[in-house]
Amino acid sequence: MTCLPENRERIMRFIHKAYQANAEVEVSGQELQHELNLPAEEIRDCVANLASSGLVSAEFFPINIWVRLTDAGAKKA
Repeated sequence: MTCLPENRERIMRFIHKAYQANAEVEVSGQELQHELNLPAEEIRDCVANLASSGLVSAEFFPINIWVRLTDAGAKKA
């Protein structure tokens, strides 16, 4: 599966909203999946894409991922 541009933006907006409430927050892949109603595979692909662009930092685990907005991501969002 690949990351659709509109879903990449939805994920970025969700993470940015959480960041605005708490700059230290990490968002889980499961939370993104639940809140945005996206498949886990697409979330992984989109987060990997965002991470490779330097907009988020991410820790990938077999069952879940943890995502945090970077300073570059906060400036772009």
